[in-house]
Amino acid sequence: MELDISTHVSGQIWKLEVSEGEMVSKEQIICIVECMKMEIPIVAAESGHLKCWHVSEQDSVIEGQSIGVLVKGV
Repeated sequence: MELDISTHVSGQIWKLEVSEGEMVSKEQIICIVECMKMEIPIVAAESGHLKCWHVSEQDSVIEGQSIGVLVKGV
């Protein structure tokens, strides 16, 4: 099952903590968004592997934007 990864705030992708294809654990930090000089972590909602990122570091994002896809439980 594929899960959409989205941002909770508008800002800039500061760091992608996980590479495509990498396994992640539930609530693991997978990305950090910089918003008003604060670092906001985005965590995995479920365990699985990161299928792909739709963004790169330094890209601007808006609240609710899809930034990647997580394949649950694989």
